[in-house]
Amino acid sequence: MLIVALFTILWYNFHNEVHNGANIMKIIPKLVEKPRTNLKIEPFNADQKEYTGKGMTRESLCAKWDNSANKQEKIVAIGINPSTAHNGKSDTTITKLCRFLDMHGFNNLSMLNLYEDVSSTQLKGEKIETDFSTKRAIFNEADIILIVWGFDDKKDLKELKVNANEVLTDYSDKLYCIKNSNGKSPAHPSRMHYNWDIVPYVVNAV
Repeated sequence: MLIVALFTILWYNFHNEVHNGANIMKIIPKLVEKPRTNLKIEPFNADQKEYTGKGMTRESLCAKWDNSANKQEKIVAIGINPSTAHNGKSDTTITKLCRFLDMHGFNNLSMLNLYEDVSSTQLKGEKIETDFSTKRAIFNEADIILIVWGFDDKKDLKELKVNANEVLTDYSDKLYCIKNSNGKSPAHPSRMHYNWDIVPYVVNAV
């Protein structure tokens, strides 16, 4: 009976680890408890474009800070849609996210979004969706892919998240997100508290 019980426990632990997949990955620890509010964030490589009758679009944006940072890994973050940040000028989302990543020792960010339309709010009507199958080169080079598209479960956003996850499932060992103090994830940076955590992201969570 003891052998059977031991086997049952081992099988349960093995099955639980396989089932949870990304949960085997470690939580990324903070190196400091408070953000550096004087951190200078100057985005670059913002491929912002104007298109007829619909305003601006932006496929991606990069930010790098503090060459003395302990971790030099490349982080790719995926949000909902670009806000007002552009070359040489940050915005609330990018600034808070960079400060948060800096607390974990990182200094290199590339920002993507579910939509490419630039707006300080979530857009209504027709939008330009990001084709993540064209972003595999970026994902391949990334050390961490950070999901920051928030909790919003509106039908159009949920469909985009499912589409994104079809590509992201190939990078499950790199996927992380931000978890809030209530244990909910993936959190959006603009509404983030700096005491929240970076934890593994499970693809089938949508």
